[in-house]
Amino acid sequence: MELRIAGVLSLWISVHYRVCVERTSRRTPSEKRRTRTIISMSYKRLIPGLMIVAALLPGRVAAQAHVHEEAGSGSQSAVREVCAPVSAGCSVESYLLGILATRGVSVAMASLDSLAAKDEEIRRDGHQYAHAIGINAFDGNEPVGPVFSRCTPAYQSGCYHGVIQSYFTHHIQMHGGQIDVATINALCEDQRGGDHWLLFQCAHGMGHGTYMIAGNQLPGALEGCDLLVDDWERESCYGGVFMENIVAETVPHHSVGRPDLESATAHDDHTGHGAADQGDPHADHHAVPTLVGVADREPFPALKRDEPLYPCSVLEDRYLTSCYQMQTSAILWFNGSDVPGAARACSQAPEDFRVICFQSLGRDVSSITMQDNRRAITLCNSAPVEYRPWCHMGYAKNLVDVTADPNDGFAYCRLLPAGESKRICNVAIGEQIWVLADDPARREQMCLSAEPDFRDACRIGAGIARPAASATVAPSSLFASVRTND
Repeated sequence: MELRIAGVLSLWISVHYRVCVERTSRRTPSEKRRTRTIISMSYKRLIPGLMIVAALLPGRVAAQAHVHEEAGSGSQSAVREVCAPVSAGCSVESYLLGILATRGVSVAMASLDSLAAKDEEIRRDGHQYAHAIGINAFDGNEPVGPVFSRCTPAYQSGCYHGVIQSYFTHHIQMHGGQIDVATINALCEDQRGGDHWLLFQCAHGMGHGTYMIAGNQLPGALEGCDLLVDDWERESCYGGVFMENIVAETVPHHSVGRPDLESATAHDDHTGHGAADQGDPHADHHAVPTLVGVADREPFPALKRDEPLYPCSVLEDRYLTSCYQMQTSAILWFNGSDVPGAARACSQAPEDFRVICFQSLGRDVSSITMQDNRRAITLCNSAPVEYRPWCHMGYAKNLVDVTADPNDGFAYCRLLPAGESKRICNVAIGEQIWVLADDPARREQMCLSAEPDFRDACRIGAGIARPAASATVAPSSLFASVRTND
């Protein structure tokens, strides 16, 4: 089975990037069942973008877009144009890394922008190319903070994720396979107290990195995130772990580590099939440095074709919010992008996490439809009526994750019929605005683009208004509380 990676990496991005000023209270299971949980993730992209991270769906992997001789392909003409100065057989990734080596991160990312503007296939896989740029940008010769800041949030923040992964690879090699509490908590120090979005990117990228150094073993990677002192950073880190768990399993040649450390730049011999399809859940596609003791861990399959809710179904409760926020990417990978089938699977999730699963489905619908709003409405309407608002929420948030423009989200909200779906959609765009704009006055201005009757919903999501006192609280495990009336 082949894959398009565009959405996946909007991850997560869509759920986890909202730093909450009003921390969620810890509720009992019975209290939780009386409310609906709204999870807002990501990467300015959450995430978004992240994060994300994006939805995995069947399609053709263009991670290594080599020059082919077939005529009539816009993709091939774009590749020929950039590769001509190099060689007749160069790949898009090798071309971009050559620019990075000679002209730096900014020019390499701008070159990716130019390619993506000409080629839809390259645009879809932009996260993976940006990821490779970030991986190669950090070489250990300067602190990680300045390198991280040179990246951009384009392509679901792939460059940010790559820098963090490369940092871990370097640290493991330089410190005898050990990473301690101090090292984990110092990584995002430069981003604390500043831009919410950059802090999310760092913490989420940390999750990608812990998965790598844990030898692609999910439990060990989550334990790395457990070392984080801050609750929100820890949850964002979990999100990165779950995204990488799916990406590494379904796209085994997904860039990890540094080529100069692991000879990982040559992917031409890969088939494009994930370890899940090959029957080996532990296939190691790169010789990435790992933590001491990884080899002694009990094997833990990343995904299971015949268990749609695995691994969420076997993990401890503290991981389930982040797990279900990504789970539909795995479900859709195995079921051939059957959205109604994924909706049936989400309906079997534990009640406390069901709305999260449907929000995950909405994010993945964005990738499946390539942001076709009317088709997205049709697909989200295949969910049970009571969960459709959350599918619409996931889709709308992902629109903003991809473009960082709330107007794209508002355009979708306008297409929804008046009622709960439209209201939740506008709350979701407000949450994205919270991440995009630190200044409350700027957030207020951005919410004016919502339909007049739903501007208050946007303002609630953006943290500049409080819900009516009679409303029922629906806490998010990551963000400020949002309330619903049903």
